[in-house]
Amino acid sequence: MKYIPKNVQVITCVFGEIIDGKIKEKAFLIACANASQYGNNAYIAPHANMQDGKIDVTIILPFTPFDIAPMAVQLFTKVIDKNPNIRTFETPYLKIIREKPGIMHIDGEPVEMDKEIEIKCIRNGLKVVIPQENSKKLFIEPI
Repeated sequence: MKYIPKNVQVITCVFGEIIDGKIKEKAFLIACANASQYGNNAYIAPHANMQDGKIDVTIILPFTPFDIAPMAVQLFTKVIDKNPNIRTFETPYLKIIREKPGIMHIDGEPVEMDKEIEIKCIRNGLKVVIPQENSKKLFIEPI
């Protein structure tokens, strides 16, 4: 089975105004990240900052089998953004327009989505409650 890169259009906006215009690419993958890594030390957006209110976008362009090994090394050494097959930028909002609806992944889970996908970062939009250090009590006590 062979994956075929898709034609996409990426529009970046702030408050509904196009700031960087439109990017048209044939993309193998578009990753929208608020944190720097997928997990397991795979850094898809090495300069991402969870507090800056921006989404780090990494577009992987089509590549040859000879490009896979260097790209994998760069992914795990935090320099994938230096690869010539990679386009990166930051934005608080973007819209991705694909040729047709289809499957995409949200945090590793496949979901069916429309052909137009709007993504925005809500700065300080997640509130986390952390218990006090001294109040550690296990629900199940070890034997």
